[in-house]
Formats: sequence, structure tokens, C-alpha cells
Amino acid sequence: DDAAAYAVARDYCAAAMPEMLDRLERFHGPGSLFDHNGVEEDLRTALDPIVPLKSGGYVIIETTEALTAVDVNSGSYTDATGLEATSIRTNLEAAAEICRQIKLRGIGGVIIIDFIHMNEAENIGKVLAMLEAGLANDRTPTQISGMSEFGLVEMTRKRIREPLSRLLSENCATCGGGGRIRSVVAVGNEILRRAERESAFKPGQPVHISVAGEVAALLKDSEDDLAGRLSRRLGVAVNIEARPGFPRERFEISLG
Repeated sequence: DDAAAYAVARDYCAAAMPEMLDRLERFHGPGSLFDHNGVEEDLRTALDPIVPLKSGGYVIIETTEALTAVDVNSGSYTDATGLEATSIRTNLEAAAEICRQIKLRGIGGVIIIDFIHMNEAENIGKVLAMLEAGLANDRTPTQISGMSEFGLVEMTRKRIREPLSRLLSENCATCGGGGRIRSVVAVGNEILRRAERESAFKPGQPVHISVAGEVAALLKDSEDDLAGRLSRRLGVAVNIEARPGFPRERFEISLG
């Protein structure tokens, strides 16, 4: 949709692959080419671990160095005819979307898909056939195993490029590149344990804890009164200070 880019593409195509020149088209609108083809929405979806399904179910995609794990969930969808009907409909819808996401995200290597459990062999065959059909036009070599008794399907897809997530994102400074951040409760409990350990080296000294606002609320404002319980256990004052700008996992403890 850009005149200069179109000219460059035509020059290159004319020199390198003239037989393809008639396939080049200039997009004149309305709107942008990305919006017209839904590319922006696909890019947002391709960077989100949770992919919603039309039925109300969803798929979770998590990629590690060793493999990509895909989990299928029925979510809010329940078929009136029973559990097996719910499972097969959600699994078929998920299988089609998983194939699309694998190609869209450029996922390679070992892929483990955890489908919702099904009892009927015919339904299992339908889900495997849907996977095969969804990847039939994939130019990247792919192999699909059968489904285990636990509903697991293993796939292998040749790695030909970096996955989209690495091309369009970078390591999270807050979570240290892990891609996930710990819950407020987990952080709060770590702080309490750390404060108790440090207090053991200076018994009788007041404890001052500086934390993010949401963690401070958990420690001093919750019904459990965690800071008060720590104070009574140590026999000293425990002061909690909410520090603006502190990320959730940052905290400072001082005594005296």
C-alpha cells in the first residue's frame, strides 16, 4: 500500500523472478493494508498465551526452550447433550485454531497438545483428522502422533525461523525474562519469611519493610493482618511502607 515500497518490489521482482511480476498488486484502500486483512488483530493474538474460541472455550499456548505446551479448556461452554459432546465440539474447534496459531506464530520443535478427554474412538479420530487437515497445506514438515489415553497429542514441526514471539517482543525487565510475574500472595509470603530470617540475626530490633502498594495492602490491610501476626511472633514493631514505583517483586527490609 506504499508507492515507494511497491516500486522497489517491482524492480526486484523484474530482476530476480520476472514470472512473478504480475502477482504484485498495489493496495489503494480504503484504510491500511494491515487493517484490511486483520493483520494487527492477528499480531496481538499471536503474542497472547490465551486464545479464545467462539464456543466460549480457550487455548493456552506456552513456549519454552524445550517444547511448546498447548492446553485446551472448555471454559464457559457446556453442551446440553453431555460431557462427550462438549469435549468433541471444543476439541475440534481448538484443533483448527491450534493449526492456525502454529503457522501464524512460527512454532517449531516439539509441540504437546493436551486435549479435553474423550471416551469415543470415533471422536478421537475426528480431532486427529482435523489436525491433519489444518496442517495439510503447511510447507514446513510436520509429524503428528496418535492421541494417548490421557488426551495428549505430540507433534514435531521443523524449525525454520525464530518464532514470532521472539521477533516482536523482548525479555520482561520486571519478571527477568520469565514471561510471568509472581502473585501478590507469593511475594508477600516471601517477604514475611525473609523478614523473620533477618530478624533472627538482630533480635529485638524493629522491622521496616518497603514494598509495592499492592503488596503493602496484603500485608497490613488484609483480614489476616499478616504484618501484625509477624509483629506478635517476633515481639517487635513491624512497619510496612508502600513505595510508589516499586514493581510487585521488589522489596527492602531494614532493622533498627
